[in-house]
Amino acid sequence: MSIIENMMNEIGSSVSFYIGRKKLIFGGVENPDDFLESISLVLSQAIDALKDVAIREIVIDGDEKYILLILKGREIFGFLLPKSKDKEDVLRVFHSKEEEILEEIFPKKKPEVKEVKIEETRKVEEKVEEKVEAKKEVEEKLYSGDILNVILDVAKETLGDFATEIFENIVQDLNIEKENIKKDKIMELVNELEKSAKMIVGPTKSANMRDDILQKIKEVE
Repeated sequence: MSIIENMMNEIGSSVSFYIGRKKLIFGGVENPDDFLESISLVLSQAIDALKDVAIREIVIDGDEKYILLILKGREIFGFLLPKSKDKEDVLRVFHSKEEEILEEIFPKKKPEVKEVKIEETRKVEEKVEEKVEAKKEVEEKLYSGDILNVILDVAKETLGDFATEIFENIVQDLNIEKENIKKDKIMELVNELEKSAKMIVGPTKSANMRDDILQKIKEVE
């Protein structure tokens, strides 16, 4: 039994879900995609209504059950719970297992073992590779750390108080350096920001934010 299933048994949750870098749902629920979209919509409306308030948990109350949403930067964890289950007990259990849950959702990749072959033309190939790499270094566009501030400023206009924490988490996840940043890393950052924003402000505003960021990047180039 997985860490998440063990926790669900411990807190009495019939359904749990994760919305963030991917969407996952555990437990029996009809039309899981529709369920997750509905939760995202409710969350977006709540955040729009309380723009200036830092939200850590949201409770969606029902007659016999309630949904507890736990916001951790750009990560959203949710649990469907009986009314008899105390929210603070659930939070205590969740925080004690949070690291293990994330490791289960995002398992670390095992390093690939590559076979080393010695070829007669190795010296020639190495010289060719050196020339190719040298050419790539000349052609590849590198950005200074200032570009990160430019992107963050645009994100703040859309995400408000959530922007900084979401931004810093993505930068850390992507291992982005503060100087000499490659363009492909910048595009990964923009893509991940748009995905996170979509969960909070919806697809239209997140797409507009992406366009604004790309326009600012062009102005810097």
